[in-house]
Amino acid sequence: MKKILLGSVATGALVAAGSASAADLGPRPAYKAPPIVAPVPAFSWTGCFVGAHGGYGWGKKDVTATGVSGTGGSDNFVESRGIDTSGAIFGGQIGCDYQFAGNWVLGIQGDFAGARMTGDAFNFQGGTSSTQTASLHVRTDWLASITARVGFTGWFPRTLLYVRGGGA
Repeated sequence: MKKILLGSVATGALVAAGSASAADLGPRPAYKAPPIVAPVPAFSWTGCFVGAHGGYGWGKKDVTATGVSGTGGSDNFVESRGIDTSGAIFGGQIGCDYQFAGNWVLGIQGDFAGARMTGDAFNFQGGTSSTQTASLHVRTDWLASITARVGFTGWFPRTLLYVRGGGA
């Protein structure tokens, strides 16, 4: 009987006491999945572009003046001279590049520029014995080109080294 009494008192004491917990432990940590970060895309030169340009240009035009002066056309002359030209240039370009085989790039580009480059030459002599003079005016109204390029982009980050050639 003593055993039954002791067992029932022990059972009652356990039920009344409740569950045990350590005083220095907080609530259970909530574990979350790490955030999903999108991978950084690899840099590529593939794509098309449109642009504008403007500036100042200069050049030299070689001209030859041929004429007849004097009475009865007896004094013919030919004079050659270089005329320096300069002026504003404005225009645009369009093109596309394609990167392949890792670091190689092929591209094509066309550009067009309106220009106002002018130059003048004065005092072309009308022969050795003539006092007549002539003047010449030259002007460049536009420039255009279409070019292709091949390049390599493996030695320096985000740098394209290329060779370009075409017609103007």
